Amino acid sequence: MKVTKKCYNQLNISYESDLVERVIYNRNFSDDPTTKEFINCLLVEFNVWESDGVINRDVVVNFMAQQYDPVKVRSILNKCFRPTGATQEDKAYNYIRCFFDHLTFEL
Repeated sequence: MKVTKKCYNQLNISYESDLVERVIYNRNFSDDPTTKEFINCLLVEFNVWESDGVINRDVVVNFMAQQYDPVKVRSILNKCFRPTGATQEDKAYNYIRCFFDHLTFEL
C-alpha cells in the first residue's frame, strides 16, 4: 500500500512494523506519539481531514463502501466526525478510537 509506505518513511517506521495492521484492525494500538502521527498521516494522505479540522464523512463512506454497509459507516461517522484534541495528531487518534468504540460490524 503506497500510503502506508509513505507514512512509514515519513515517520521512520520500520517496514517490519505491524503498526498499520494494529491501527486498521483495532489490535492493541497505543496512544504513543508515533502511533498518533501515523494515524494522522494516513488521514492526511487519504484526504479525510476537512480544512476546519473535521472528518470528511463522504470520503470515508466512499472508501469503506467497497466492503461495508455505507449506512452503518455513516452512522459511526456521525458520532465521530468532530474529534477533539490539543493537536491534529490527538484529534486523529481520538477519531480512530471513537470509530472503533462505535463499530457495529466486523472489519
